Amino acid sequence: MSKPPKAPSLKRKQNIILPKIEIYVLCEGKVTEPDYIEKFSKKHINKLVKVFPIKGVGVPLTVVEEAVALKRKLLIKARKKGDSYRRAFCVWSVMDIDDHPNIPAAINLALNNKIHICISNPCFEIWPFLHLKDHDAYIHRDDLHRRLNKEMPQYHHEDNPTVDYDLIADNYEIAKCRAIRINKRRHEEDNDRGNPTTDVYNLLDCIINMTLPH
Repeated sequence: MSKPPKAPSLKRKQNIILPKIEIYVLCEGKVTEPDYIEKFSKKHINKLVKVFPIKGVGVPLTVVEEAVALKRKLLIKARKKGDSYRRAFCVWSVMDIDDHPNIPAAINLALNNKIHICISNPCFEIWPFLHLKDHDAYIHRDDLHRRLNKEMPQYHHEDNPTVDYDLIADNYEIAKCRAIRINKRRHEEDNDRGNPTTDVYNLLDCIINMTLPH
């Protein structure tokens, strides 16, 4: 007589590996941007998402060139693995307008290679500043650094260029609304990405929502 088939096990399967989204963020700066992104990720991160801030890459065109090179390496690596659970990923460039040359070239290179970008004008510090104060007038980066220091005494552009994240952690939606409003104003003035603007929230929404941008 043949043995009866075994009853299916009621034990929950262990060690099931779920796909993850990997978000690689190449930053122009060495401290402010990667430090903020790391702290933001720790607060909002889900175990299905892994964020890799890469610091001090260089001027905007260099940031995008390095992002393109990294994306190619990641695509080659993914194809070699060839498994159905390989991790989805996206590559971002975080950069400032400031006084940098070749901004249009950097943007075009990113668009042509499907590199996601977020740009602040004059610099990244406008984003944490919007957590604390509304601002919709031209401002030089040096003045912005001083004003951020006034609102956030822990921050100092030269001595301690790290954002006091605990101070602004609960103001994300406020900052996002302010940023969208000033971006819209620049667009109405036919001055897209003019001073001041920032779209850092696009990257941060990607982290929060665990969705890959189009």
